[in-house]
Amino acid sequence: FQRRPNPPSADGTGCQRMALQLNLPLDLVLVRHGESEANVAADLLARGQDSGRDALLAAGRHDSQARLTELGREQARTAGQWLREHGGEFDRYFVSPYVRTKETAGEMALPNARWEADLMLREREQGVMQGNGSPTLGLSIEERTRLKMSTMFWAPTAGESVADVCVRVQHFIQLLSATAAGKRVVVVCHFRIMNAFRILLEDRHDDYEQICNEHLPNGAIVWYTRRDPGGCVHDRVYGGKVISVEQDGIAKEVPFAVGQHIYTNEELLEQARRVPQVVSTPDYWHRQGCRVGGFGDDSAAVPRFA
Repeated sequence: FQRRPNPPSADGTGCQRMALQLNLPLDLVLVRHGESEANVAADLLARGQDSGRDALLAAGRHDSQARLTELGREQARTAGQWLREHGGEFDRYFVSPYVRTKETAGEMALPNARWEADLMLREREQGVMQGNGSPTLGLSIEERTRLKMSTMFWAPTAGESVADVCVRVQHFIQLLSATAAGKRVVVVCHFRIMNAFRILLEDRHDDYEQICNEHLPNGAIVWYTRRDPGGCVHDRVYGGKVISVEQDGIAKEVPFAVGQHIYTNEELLEQARRVPQVVSTPDYWHRQGCRVGGFGDDSAAVPRFA
C-alpha cells in the first residue's frame, strides 16, 4: 500500500478547515439493519426448511417489504444506544428505502435525526432468485458455471451483479462528496451495500471475494474516518473499525487500516499474465513470419518461427 501525502493547509487554520476543503465526509458510519424476516427465511432455507420463504411468497411482498423481527428491533436499539453514547452527533442521515432499514433507523432513535431515503442504497436486486435469501442459492448447473467464471460480474437473471452494486454505491459516494464534504454522516443499509462500500473505500477490488464471504452480523457498524489517532485529517479515508454490539451493550471493536493500491505498468502486465491466453490472432503472427499452435492448448499464444 502507498498513501498519498496530505496537501498543505493554505492558511494553517488546522485540521477541521482542511476537512471542509476536501470532498469526503470526515466520518462515514455504516449500520447494517437488524435481523429481518428475509434473514430468518434465508437461514431456514440453508437448513432445508421452506416455511419462511413460503410465508413471504404467500404474502405477495417484494423483498423491500420485509420487516424486522423482534430480535432485529432489539439489535437496532442496541446499535443506536452505542452510537448515542460513543458516536456524538451527525450532520447527515441516510437510509435505504427498504422497510427493514427504515425500521432499523427509527428504532436506533438517534437524537435530532432527519433521515433521507436514497434508492442508491437499496439491497442488491436478486431478480428471479428473489425469496431465496441469496442470489446464489438454488442455481442451475449452467448458472453455477457462470458464477464460477466471475463472482464480481455474474448477475442472476433480471438481477444485479456485485459490480452493478458497486457502481451505484460509487454514485452515492459522489453524492456525499458534493453535499457532505467534511461532515459526519451515518448510513443505514444492507450487507451487500456495505460490502460495496468496503470494496470501493478500502480499494479492495482484488480480494472482493474475501469481503463478500466475511461475516458481518445484523446491527453491525462499520466506521470510516479521515482522522488518524493523532487527530490529523487526511485527504482520503485513513482507517476505520468494525463494531459488533452484543445485546448486553458490550461492543467488540476491530480496527483496520485503509490503503490505496498504486500499480506500475509492469505490475499491471504481471496481473494480466496470471490469466493464460488461450486464443491468438493467426494473421498477426503470419505477418511476423511465424506460425501459431492450435487453439485451446498452452501453445496457442506462443509463436513459432517457420
